[in-house]
Amino acid sequence: MKWAMKVNVGKCGIVHFRKRRVKRCEEEFGVNGERIGILTEYKYLGCVISEHLDSKRMLEERAKAGAKALSAWLKRCRATVYRIDKRRVFH
Repeated sequence: MKWAMKVNVGKCGIVHFRKRRVKRCEEEFGVNGERIGILTEYKYLGCVISEHLDSKRMLEERAKAGAKALSAWLKRCRATVYRIDKRRVFH
């Protein structure tokens, strides 16, 4: 059966989920003669999943995203306070 779906090999990757003591597989994977690379981690729905299924990288990424969101929120709060203070001084 022929599928109508096309695979973009450049956006694909293989992750061998394993324990630290287990060697990464040596197999090569491909689609239509193009080789698919082996990855140590993969980002899925904003969460980083590592080959050892540890949460360190995922927590780092989530903390970075949270800090960025907090910074943007504080900037908006400070701008609002500045506008309120400015009205009080001049009116």
